[in-house]
Amino acid sequence: MTTRDNQKGMASDADAPSPEGSITSGSATDVTQRQSDGWSPDHLFRRVLKNTGIVVSSKGVAVVAGVAYLSLAAQALGAAQFGIIVLIHTYSAFVREIVSFKSWQALIRYGAAYLDKDDLGAFQKLLKLTLCLDVASAVIGFLIGAIAIQYVGPRFGLAPDAVPLATVYCVLILINVKSTPLGVLRLFNRFDLLGFQALIVPILRLIGVGIASYMGASWQIYLLVWFIAGALSALVLVCLGWRELKRQKVTEGMDWRLRGLASPHEGIWPFVWTANFHGTANMASTYIATLSVGFILGPAGAALLKVAQEIAGALTKAAQLFNSTIYPELAKLAGSQSGAYLRQIVFKSGKLGLLIGSLFTVIVFVAGQPVLFYLFGDDFADAYGVLLILTLASSVAMATFAFEPTLYAIGRPQLALYIKLVAGIVHVSAIIVLLMEIGLIGAGVAALIGNLVAAILLFVIASRLLARI
Repeated sequence: MTTRDNQKGMASDADAPSPEGSITSGSATDVTQRQSDGWSPDHLFRRVLKNTGIVVSSKGVAVVAGVAYLSLAAQALGAAQFGIIVLIHTYSAFVREIVSFKSWQALIRYGAAYLDKDDLGAFQKLLKLTLCLDVASAVIGFLIGAIAIQYVGPRFGLAPDAVPLATVYCVLILINVKSTPLGVLRLFNRFDLLGFQALIVPILRLIGVGIASYMGASWQIYLLVWFIAGALSALVLVCLGWRELKRQKVTEGMDWRLRGLASPHEGIWPFVWTANFHGTANMASTYIATLSVGFILGPAGAALLKVAQEIAGALTKAAQLFNSTIYPELAKLAGSQSGAYLRQIVFKSGKLGLLIGSLFTVIVFVAGQPVLFYLFGDDFADAYGVLLILTLASSVAMATFAFEPTLYAIGRPQLALYIKLVAGIVHVSAIIVLLMEIGLIGAGVAALIGNLVAAILLFVIASRLLARI
């Protein structure tokens, strides 16, 4: 029996609503039936934890491998040369995030309802639409990235010989056509495959960096390792997504005509554009922070910030993992009109996030400085201050991780966008001022201020909307 068959009997998304849509409470009979079908808050929460646990188990390995290859690279290259790799990779990722559509959200939001109704025609049109968005954004992103680096590269402290390599590195933008396959695997609960795919980059980088470190290679070889790992990871994800589509038999009879792809999906363009802007606002401030540090403090400063972000980012990645696993469940609850259950799972998730964030902050406070010194070397000991503040910022985000996907699930993605835009503007503005005034630690303070603004707005707005359901 396929995952698609297992979805039968379980509520899924309602008919794809416009971003202005809302939901109402179901009847007592509906609630009783949903409880018998495994729709109780405790059951759903356990399923979220199970899916998250599958991904976290692989992410745990990925985090260890990530710290290991960063440690090897940092000690072998030193802060200045390691910072060149950090800036090139961050620039490429920044351009990709700006132009890419987060089409996986639309695939889940609309696709679950089509599969529940056995409307393969509409699902196939949706699939082709998201693929077209992925390809178009990849091509545009590559062109923008390859051209713009010629002008901005030297301003980030890149030497003349590094700019051509940074241009080639932008090919990763072209290869990363992965949002649709990511949505496919999440839609069909294939978090086991996502867990496997998440290991590719850190494991390949660890192997490559280990060899480069042993051979005493130049920073250009390390950059090549980064590139190969990213390219293979993207290609594997595409293959896994396509394989799952074949296994679920949802592409049978699908043609590749491209006319009228958006017609069956009411309100999809506002949803897609909102998701795109939201994703950009969500990640841009982090990338802007690194690029700003490179512009003001040079590659060495960017390297210090990167190491601090990587350690504190373990908590941020945990929040993102919870987001990816909780969103399908929230979307199903919203579509089934289970308002009371939705409120319970959101607030229970928030308590869990607060607990995890608090414990992680204590660990970093106690062990952060020795970790930096022994794993990364003398050059990176000065990153402790910004690491501690970034950890506090990540803890704030962790405490409110469930509120953001809730806004998407109840059809109010534009509110999540507005919140991220406000928080992003505050974050970037603070970076510009604080880096000039207090140096590297200003990047951490700016992140904390931005996350506090986002957390307060998310909590207040989402709580009020949930109270009306």
